[in-house]
Amino acid sequence: IYEKAFEWRFEFPEVLNDNGDFVGFDIVIGNPPYFQLQYTEYGSIDYLKKFEVYEKTGDIYSLFFEKSFSLLQEFGILSFITSNRFCNTNYGTKTREFLSKFGVNTIVNINDVDIFEEANVGTFIGLIGKKKSDNLLKAFEIKTIEDAINIQNISNLITSDIQPEFFGEKSWIFSSNAVLKLKNKLEQIGTSLSQIKDIKINRGITTGVNSVFIIDKEKGENFIKANPKNAEIIKPVLKGAEIKRYFVKEFSNYVILTKTGVNITDYNEVYEYLLENREALEKVYEAKKGMKKWYELRNCTYYDAFQENKLIWTRLANINSFAISTKNEYSIDSTSFAVGENLKYYAAILNSKTVFFYFKLGSVIWGKDGIKWFGDFFDNIPIPIASDDQKKEIKKIVNDILETKKMNSEADTSGFENKINQLVYNLYNLTKEEIKIIEEANT
Repeated sequence: IYEKAFEWRFEFPEVLNDNGDFVGFDIVIGNPPYFQLQYTEYGSIDYLKKFEVYEKTGDIYSLFFEKSFSLLQEFGILSFITSNRFCNTNYGTKTREFLSKFGVNTIVNINDVDIFEEANVGTFIGLIGKKKSDNLLKAFEIKTIEDAINIQNISNLITSDIQPEFFGEKSWIFSSNAVLKLKNKLEQIGTSLSQIKDIKINRGITTGVNSVFIIDKEKGENFIKANPKNAEIIKPVLKGAEIKRYFVKEFSNYVILTKTGVNITDYNEVYEYLLENREALEKVYEAKKGMKKWYELRNCTYYDAFQENKLIWTRLANINSFAISTKNEYSIDSTSFAVGENLKYYAAILNSKTVFFYFKLGSVIWGKDGIKWFGDFFDNIPIPIASDDQKKEIKKIVNDILETKKMNSEADTSGFENKINQLVYNLYNLTKEEIKIIEEANT
């Protein structure tokens, strides 16, 4: 291990005191590696598990943060450029909590500008002092190439009056003090979506090979015409393009619903089709491991839920589009859905400007325009608790939207949606100033 090492005590005598004891460096600067520990041999090394920030699902650069602070003298400074995933992921909680112990001075968050050619990730740049500071934090976010080019003019980019209290173990949000206070208010008034008792959230069907199991409408109807019994396993399925805000368009595909235990030879025409694709189906992991038959879908324990009225949405979308489905359609794994009570009320809340404002603050951006409508931050969307009369008023407007879209899917329902937004503002007890912040964020 020492073959290519150098004796740093000789190279950096300034970090030692007169007795030869280590005092620390003035500054540590670096671009540490970043990869998730669970996918490497490092994830099982006992030494790494001793780090305060260690998470099995975490990233190696978190350990570099902790180690670097141990190398700094009392008033030393750390400056790192790393992936920004720790800012808003669950596995980054320990890292955020650890860094908040120190004097976070200036941090830059970069999402849509590729800093490194070979790394398609958001970027974090931090200047953090080892000594805890009560001063205001300078934090800003680069969202465009123009911002990156003008980074030297930092005074135009820095968000003023950021309190360090907003940069603790919770997701790090790069916004103004007023926005962060509004975020906290919404969280205090609402109940986390995952804690709502009258709905249950599931994911769409995971087939293993969508290109085989998802067939177009014509092919599905031909199977049914050839043998009406095939209708038992040929079912309507929704894709993301058919899921709009509040309503779903007519389905254009079927799914071959070969559940675990289905006797495929009872459906000869479908069986012959699947035989043609057997080679691809046998490559599915569960089929290769003998965990399912080659023609079966991946295991699902909630098929019955698809037969209920559903609140359904696409898991990756640039806007909030939560729709009501009432025709027993199935959906694929690029979607999620909820069943239960008061679905139209929850559709109104989740489709509102308030929720879109809130969710964009801490959601995971995927690609140029995609937002991940699932995960920890999604589960914690604050939902206001309404009275029965308040829910009834909102549901009535949702019904008006659905009836309008039923007659003409291209009809403008913005008037109804504006009424809902106003009612949602009232549910969160928002002031005129707070409403203005949300309205401006939605333009």
